[in-house]
Amino acid sequence: MGEVAIVKQIHPHVPLTPVVLLVKSAGNTLLSNPHELDLCGQIETPHRSIATIQDPHHAGSALPSTSTRSHHG
Repeated sequence: MGEVAIVKQIHPHVPLTPVVLLVKSAGNTLLSNPHELDLCGQIETPHRSIATIQDPHHAGSALPSTSTRSHHG
């Protein structure tokens, strides 16, 4: 299983590389300090990418509640 993130913003010109908020590690550990990552502006390799889209209600009750809405599309 990979990292889990919440989509914060979609770039109109590259919708498959949004700005995300990483909330769970690849080891399925809830991050105490989630951090924002712009998938469009990645410099480090390997690049992160979206592998699957999950309904937040089925992603697990351990996801933190935020005032930011997830975008699906």
